[in-house]
Amino acid sequence: MPSRITTTSYGLLSLLAVRPWSAYEITAQMQRSLRFMCPRAESNVYAGLKTVVQHGMAKASTEPAGQTRTRQIYTITTAGRLELRQWLSTPGAGPSVEFEGLLKTCFSENGTREDLLGTLDAARIWAENALAIGEVVSLQAASAAPPYPERLPQILLTNTFLMDYIDLVRRWAQWATEVVQGWDCWPPATVDTTLLDAAAALRLPLFTSDPTPRHDPRPRR
Repeated sequence: MPSRITTTSYGLLSLLAVRPWSAYEITAQMQRSLRFMCPRAESNVYAGLKTVVQHGMAKASTEPAGQTRTRQIYTITTAGRLELRQWLSTPGAGPSVEFEGLLKTCFSENGTREDLLGTLDAARIWAENALAIGEVVSLQAASAAPPYPERLPQILLTNTFLMDYIDLVRRWAQWATEVVQGWDCWPPATVDTTLLDAAAALRLPLFTSDPTPRHDPRPRR
């Protein structure tokens, strides 16, 4: 019996709707464009390709790859496009946050202050690295010859959310580090009202009527 169609399958069908890919290429593209909204291990990508082929939503063909090697090229089928369209016709579920650093922060009283500061520093570094990756994608999209110019409107919508979210993690990690460094004991015994005020100030920019994104998705010139 074919494996169950999952979100991974729909992510792969979405990429196959752009153009045919080899397994290696589509794995790299998953890392490049879907890593922050549909992260998947390489093994799951290969398994997902087999699933959509088993369901007749994609087909695999063999082509030469050098003098002695061959590779599999995956192409979406008519059934695959119909399945993708059906999936897109229903509203998507809300975000599901899986953030180990946040979980460790929530129960940090069971460790040391240094443990918590290390977790916050790792979150900041992750965010800064992710923002750098997003900057490269933005530069490519804004270049004279972007990879997929017909998809720029969708890329802009998606990238704006992702960059704002990542920047939120960066700002939160910086703010939380300052707060934890300022505690006079460990674990903190009481709630400081200045901490609550600072938290409210941090959240305030997220709930304004100003549609301007806090992180401009356009590359700096």
